[in-house]
Amino acid sequence: MAEPQQQATTPTPAQEEKDYPYVEVELVRSLIGEPRRHRATAHALGLRRLHQRRVHRLTPAIAGMLRRIHHMIRVRQISAPEANTKTKAQ
Repeated sequence: MAEPQQQATTPTPAQEEKDYPYVEVELVRSLIGEPRRHRATAHALGLRRLHQRRVHRLTPAIAGMLRRIHHMIRVRQISAPEANTKTKAQ
């Protein structure tokens, strides 16, 4: 007999809220001349102008985005976001 398929369960917010570290991302190279996908990735991270900074949790999705445009950004790990910086929705 065939075994029943396991149903994919959606994680609850408590399960999604792992202790991912915070990173501050700064755009240090221009988006001019970059491929469209790289520009779109920078915009998705909230980076639209040079030296603009955004704070994100280092989730696997964000890590992949940072890896794609690593040559245009500077990343530093921080302990917690400061009150005046924008964070990506969690």
